[in-house]
Amino acid sequence: NGFYLDNELTSHITESLKSNDATTTILADVVQLTSNGWDHLANLLCDTTSIDSTYSSNHTLCEFGSTTSPPSNQVRLYFNMNNNANKQMVGRMKVIHHHFACNFNLDQFVGLQPALLTEFFHPVDQAFAERRQLISRCDSGEATEDGCWENNSLTIHYLMLKNN
Repeated sequence: NGFYLDNELTSHITESLKSNDATTTILADVVQLTSNGWDHLANLLCDTTSIDSTYSSNHTLCEFGSTTSPPSNQVRLYFNMNNNANKQMVGRMKVIHHHFACNFNLDQFVGLQPALLTEFFHPVDQAFAERRQLISRCDSGEATEDGCWENNSLTIHYLMLKNN
């Protein structure tokens, strides 16, 4: 009768995968998950309770369920991120996606380990260099990209965070 995934089994599987950095695929013949089951999986792939938790989330699982039961949009986003072979970059992408959004809270960064801050901010500095160049072109009128405002807003938040 095949392998059957439901909310309860998914909860146990996600708990066991928290420290797993090898499993990339879990497939089943029958998948019956409610939003609660998909939430367990989303939390495994990107625990947003803190930056440390987000950075330490599972970055290897890329497929879960069956082809007849597609994951939620959020889980699909994390699977796409996890497909990147550079797992440090995956962690950084998830941190940026969840903690550097326009409405981020600086309290999230209190108590963050200095080594993690250094490891995180150096590549972010490089990534934001291009954004800062675009903002300069936007401010001078040289660029009229649709993303001028979004890039400016995100970069302002990043610079505020870095300088505090």
